[in-house]
Amino acid sequence: LYCTVDMVNWTYLGTPVTPKLFTWAKQDNDCWASQCIERNGKWYWYVTATIKGQAYPGVGVAYANNPAGPYKAQSKPLVQGWFVIDPTVFIDDDGQAYLFWGNNNLWYSKLSRNMIALQGSTTKVNITDEKAFGPYKGYNDDGSPKPNYEEAPWLYKRDGKYYLEYAAGGVPEHWAYSTAEKITGPWTYQGKVMGQAKNSFTIHGGSVEFRGHHYMFYHNGKLPGGGGFKRATCIEEFTPNED
Repeated sequence: LYCTVDMVNWTYLGTPVTPKLFTWAKQDNDCWASQCIERNGKWYWYVTATIKGQAYPGVGVAYANNPAGPYKAQSKPLVQGWFVIDPTVFIDDDGQAYLFWGNNNLWYSKLSRNMIALQGSTTKVNITDEKAFGPYKGYNDDGSPKPNYEEAPWLYKRDGKYYLEYAAGGVPEHWAYSTAEKITGPWTYQGKVMGQAKNSFTIHGGSVEFRGHHYMFYHNGKLPGGGGFKRATCIEEFTPNED
């Protein structure tokens, strides 16, 4: 965890969330793709981790009264199974929170008011819709077309429109986005945001607004010894166009 007041100078505040918090998780260097969000003075940190004794992952949540912790974690994952990774959480204007997740799939569910349980049923988004997520990129091993959407969803809202950013194109990945008039879609593909990350076959980003400026956080493998599994955090400022 790092903090800043000017986006230039950063202070390291330690690692308040690790697999040790999650009793259901494999106790290894195996906790990734997280997002932290504040609600009503509490902080909720959503992570991906491999299920203990299993090969597949789950998405869990830890919570605290301060972004630096100390955190407590739920005793079981919110969701689990194959391709269940990369959580993103979004609180809409009406106060309803949503959790989206998925690799080679995209699911979402409403979150309870306390942010630590799913509310209602889970919906699977049709990522094979080319109008929603762009043209197919090659074929899977079974010969079926491979959708453009890959993983790492990230949600935000700007000027009344919902934005869904995601890693696209398979491996290697680039960063793309779709928009919608409602958080539940339907989504319309808008194109590529940035190309493949340098020296990394993956890219996992997210756009934030801070003091009137827009920033894209993502990763690459450009630092010495870096690569697809040894990634470096990157930040780029950008200016949104009218479209």
